[in-house]
Amino acid sequence: MKPLLILPLLFLPLRADAPAELKARLAQLQGHDAVKGQLERQLWQQDKDGKEPAKVVSGSFQMLVEDGPQGIQMQVSQALLAKARSEQEAALKDPEKESGTSRGLKGVNPVDLADSLNAAQGLLRDLAQSVFLEERQEVFEGQPARLLRFKPEPKLNAQAKKALKSMEASLIVWIAMDGTPLAMEEQVAFKASRFFISFEGTSKTTQRFRRMGNRLVVLQKTEESSNSGLGNVSQRKVVTKFQPG
Repeated sequence: MKPLLILPLLFLPLRADAPAELKARLAQLQGHDAVKGQLERQLWQQDKDGKEPAKVVSGSFQMLVEDGPQGIQMQVSQALLAKARSEQEAALKDPEKESGTSRGLKGVNPVDLADSLNAAQGLLRDLAQSVFLEERQEVFEGQPARLLRFKPEPKLNAQAKKALKSMEASLIVWIAMDGTPLAMEEQVAFKASRFFISFEGTSKTTQRFRRMGNRLVVLQKTEESSNSGLGNVSQRKVVTKFQPG
């Protein structure tokens, strides 16, 4: 769409209750139309303990996944399994080596995969623990859209409440003019202590969505985190992409 055509749309009146419209749209996108495609994941993690050299683990893989009325199916090739086993055997000879492929595969579980291939339920859970702050018109990837900003207020168990000293969190959801989610971004920064040991961390998660039939699918999810405590610093980035087909 040309910029001159988009510009007038930015001045359209905001809806009376955008969060309710978003939730209603999500309620319509919890179907079980069959969806399948290729899942690709890239993992990178760096751990540094004091003055010791940083230890880096990385890996990537692809697998076929399918979701439908009968549930989740994951197809892992023999070549990929052989690669993971080979890396594990190398780690037995040299403990400093770790299997990035194996670690990445272990990070794929049916529950998380189901949330990605049918994302409406997970987004509704996030909204249920968030307070709506504002709405504004924006252009998202060349299309008129609305930005909804929320403040997450997750419920914590007693142990987590006791350890947590401070937390700042934000949740942004971009939606199309019909209320369909296009993308989201969530950021969290916290400080905590336990047994007189202080630690802190940050995380950022971004997701891109696409409507496929009667469900909402995550096409790309990027998770970045950093944690430190007791002289240890850990950084992690995981990028997961889904290519329908």
